[in-house]
Amino acid sequence: MSRRPGDPVEGFPPVGLLYDLIPVDHPQYIPPSPHNLPPSRDRPAQRSNRFAGMLPSDVPTSGPSYSDPAPVREDHRYARLTESVATVGNAVSAIVLPEPTTRRNFLSFRNNSAAANIYVAFGRDASLQSVFRLTPNQILLFDTVVPQDDMYALADAAAAQLVYSYSTIAT
Repeated sequence: MSRRPGDPVEGFPPVGLLYDLIPVDHPQYIPPSPHNLPPSRDRPAQRSNRFAGMLPSDVPTSGPSYSDPAPVREDHRYARLTESVATVGNAVSAIVLPEPTTRRNFLSFRNNSAAANIYVAFGRDASLQSVFRLTPNQILLFDTVVPQDDMYALADAAAAQLVYSYSTIAT
């Protein structure tokens, strides 16, 4: 007598699935409810706010409707640039850009000198050991995390030019 596939084999327990997940036909297959939201016609109607009578009259009981959306604006994502040029000496570190009264959201500067290196520091005098050293025509840009301190600069040659551009958030 021949054995058919699926027939139990003597001495072995019956074999079954290890899980009860719905089989997937292809990667784009989405199984029906309850694995995803039901169609909108099958969803329950929106409930009323049962606390509306207990709240003070100036407290809104519902949000804006689709016909009256609330405007959303992030002021820090917009920049109105101010550009300038500073002549940087090699004797003493000089303040180039003072601390803003609001917040900077953009800062960029470039060494416009032909041969001088410019050293830039924030919140303290610049020196030859400053973190930022700009070689001729090198650019540094801050557009995500922007320093808010005073910006100081020092050059290793006389009359170097530092071109800078910044933006602050209007209040």
